[in-house]
Amino acid sequence: MYKQCLLVIISLVFISATFSQKLRSNAVAYWNNELSKIAFIPKAAGWYNFRPGIIKNSKEFFSQYKSLMGLKDDDDMKLVRTDGDGVMQHHRFQQYYKGIKIEGAEFIIHEKDEYANSGNGKLVHDMNKSIQPLISEAAALNKALDIVPSSKYKLKSNDVNNLTSTQYHPKSELVFQKSNPDILFTPENFKLCFHFDIYIPNRDGFSVYINANDGTLVSKSPLQSDCSGTTINTNFYGNRTIYTTYNSSDNKYHLQDNCISTVITVYNNQDSESYLTNEPYINASNTAWSSTIDLQSASTSLWACRRAVDFYQAVFNRNGFDDNGADVNIYQNATVNGSPVNASMSFGGGNLKIGNNSNIAAAYNKDDWNAIDIIGHEFTHAVTAATSALTYHGESGALNESFSDIFGTYVEWWDGSTPFDWTIGEDRIDNLNPNLVPLRDMSNPKSAKSSPQPDTYKGAYWIDTSGNYDYGGVHINSGVQNHWFYLLSAGGSGVNDNGTSFNVTGVGIQVAGFVAYQMDAHYLTSAADYADARYASVEIAVAYYGYCSNVSQQVVNAWNAVGVSNSTAIDNTSGNFGAGCGTYNSGSSFISFSSATTLNVAQSCTVTLNPSTLPYGYSLSAGNTVILYPGFSSLEGSNTDIFIQSCDLESSPASQSNRQIAESAIQNNKLQSTDKISGLNVYPNPTTSIIHLDFTADVNENNAVIQVFNMEMQKVQELRLGDLIKGRQNKTVDLGKQASGVYYVIIQLSNKKLTAKVSLLK
Repeated sequence: MYKQCLLVIISLVFISATFSQKLRSNAVAYWNNELSKIAFIPKAAGWYNFRPGIIKNSKEFFSQYKSLMGLKDDDDMKLVRTDGDGVMQHHRFQQYYKGIKIEGAEFIIHEKDEYANSGNGKLVHDMNKSIQPLISEAAALNKALDIVPSSKYKLKSNDVNNLTSTQYHPKSELVFQKSNPDILFTPENFKLCFHFDIYIPNRDGFSVYINANDGTLVSKSPLQSDCSGTTINTNFYGNRTIYTTYNSSDNKYHLQDNCISTVITVYNNQDSESYLTNEPYINASNTAWSSTIDLQSASTSLWACRRAVDFYQAVFNRNGFDDNGADVNIYQNATVNGSPVNASMSFGGGNLKIGNNSNIAAAYNKDDWNAIDIIGHEFTHAVTAATSALTYHGESGALNESFSDIFGTYVEWWDGSTPFDWTIGEDRIDNLNPNLVPLRDMSNPKSAKSSPQPDTYKGAYWIDTSGNYDYGGVHINSGVQNHWFYLLSAGGSGVNDNGTSFNVTGVGIQVAGFVAYQMDAHYLTSAADYADARYASVEIAVAYYGYCSNVSQQVVNAWNAVGVSNSTAIDNTSGNFGAGCGTYNSGSSFISFSSATTLNVAQSCTVTLNPSTLPYGYSLSAGNTVILYPGFSSLEGSNTDIFIQSCDLESSPASQSNRQIAESAIQNNKLQSTDKISGLNVYPNPTTSIIHLDFTADVNENNAVIQVFNMEMQKVQELRLGDLIKGRQNKTVDLGKQASGVYYVIIQLSNKKLTAKVSLLK
């Protein structure tokens, strides 16, 4: 008989009937049987888990597996950036078609212990388009200038030149761009475009895409954020330390922090929108920065910005917004989109505008928009621009805004200068606009006075992402991820707008903040949506904390709470077997599935898969729904181990409460009936790193092996024992490179397998 040992992964999957708004990613589902050689079937479109120990050189992934990923000769994936944190390496690729960049078509390979662990992104398949424009670049520029009219232009965001439209000739880029950022990544949705970044003196500018065939506008998005926030004067924080620069040429002090790699300089913008209308803040005394209301506010802005820079350095080891110490220019007393009631940070660089309601009247000395959480919010926009570059429209724009709220709030918590809360703008005294205090509430997004936000995906107050209002609701729909972050940090229970009950145990703002930072910095692509945000956070929690860890469970619970639940849109279930109890015969000499097969198993019965010509059946006693994934194959005479996961990160709250957790270890039908299995003793358990395995070898062994599997049944470690002499054995395994979580340890001997479950706590 031909002996083969296979692992069958049994997952418990359930879709809540109460989930009325199905989550849909704008990625296109892609899978083929050849991909099963390197990856498990995706749980969602565009998200792949790779088989362990196969892909070693992640930077060359697309050189080796381009065709497996559905790409053709005209497609090219260029490595644009690699980031790492000592545990994971993240390689970000950009897709090109016939040498032309496809906007938003990016893919990230996440590498752990020198092997590719997972990958995610949005790719465009089967492109068949011309790359020859039908209009000239000059004609496209004229169209773009009509869309962003001005008598003067600048070549870049920090340029001091004022050019007329006849002098202004920015360099364009020929790209493929979607007409709507939230529609599917299919070829018909992309247009060949001339892309211009257009800057004018009294604005930060716009990114404009002109159809290269007919000259029409395909898309337009701002190159800066327009964000309201909270502001307090220096008296609110009390006495704080700032750092200024002494200039020997004029024997005066300048309001510039030149003590760190990120040089922060404050200018008086004199109630203007132009970067050219500014004066440096200069003082003869370094102790007189609080002598006037204006100086107090300007110095507060410098202090708050330095704290934001320090926060990213201390918490995430990030050197400035671009991780390379880029400078920041603060424009105090600025007008943002015609109003002083605002603040903004340019997406393309370090220009931070801070408005004020009045810098004269003493009654308004607490109305400037430079509170620490506002500055942290604006600074994060520049971080996002340098990392995920989330497009400022629709769901990706809402995520962009939400990350700024998240880290603005985290900066406030980290600094500790003011009592911490989950509201934004609560410290301001705004006599002119009282409804702007507070602006937003992460614990209760619907309670905002000026613009209530949804706390449930597509629930009450959700804004249509295809509309023009607020670029598809970027400041409103951000409430969903804001509330997710609050629940993940602090916990909470209730019923969401879909009627789904939830109960989330908080993991603390530090753990939640780590997950959120990894999402923005290393996992999300520019066209990411809420589906991607969920999948990214789950991947991160599993990679760093373990599959069945409390962190992973609460990340999922929090997303379920805000209505971002897994739709299992790519499970490809088929009805090879009926539902209920009984024995199912394949009618052939083997069982093999090319697509996932669902079995509904009642809690009180057992389902047996029984090849008609085999003496060995495979019994499943899961107690609800089980999945046999593609690649399941049971050959004649084989031994099949069946693992039942003890937790299910993709299930809804309803399934978690209804199903019985079947963690009754492993079934090995043939060996259990024919061989005597000696015991396996594992200690210490739980462990922080080292485990000892005490077992008996019934015969002399020359090919014994120890394998370690995570809770997704991916092999993460293997140790070959070599020759063993019959008798009692004691072996040591170091799990120190693995993340905290639960693991199965299997000893494969010639006549049996020994299995134990181990908890790793770091």
